[in-house]
Amino acid sequence: MIKRIFKYGLVGLSGVAVAMAIITLCVEVFKMNPRTAWYVAAFFTILNNFILNNYYTWSERKVKKQKEIVKKIVLYYIFMTLTVALNYFVYNILLNRGFHYLISITLTILICASLNFLVNELVVWSE
Repeated sequence: MIKRIFKYGLVGLSGVAVAMAIITLCVEVFKMNPRTAWYVAAFFTILNNFILNNYYTWSERKVKKQKEIVKKIVLYYIFMTLTVALNYFVYNILLNRGFHYLISITLTILICASLNFLVNELVVWSE
């Protein structure tokens, strides 16, 4: 279990990098509102994390067939949407309190990480 938590943390760090890069690109280059940019970053971060979790974190339980992958990714997106909603709620609170958008997204990712791990371990990649 400790090894899996470590792997999950590495995937999470890659997700943070993806989220930071996308939200920065959206805000600084495409001049999007930080709240709108958050949606774009969340979508791609979830996809990134699903792929890496399937092939790395839960590699012994990974799905290989296209039908299974579609079913699992739909389940993953459903559960992650719930935690993303919590993430967005906290993100907006922090923005409204004057935190920079990069600090806000980092804090919200950290807050939701343990909840996401439990959902993935017990539901999405359950044995």
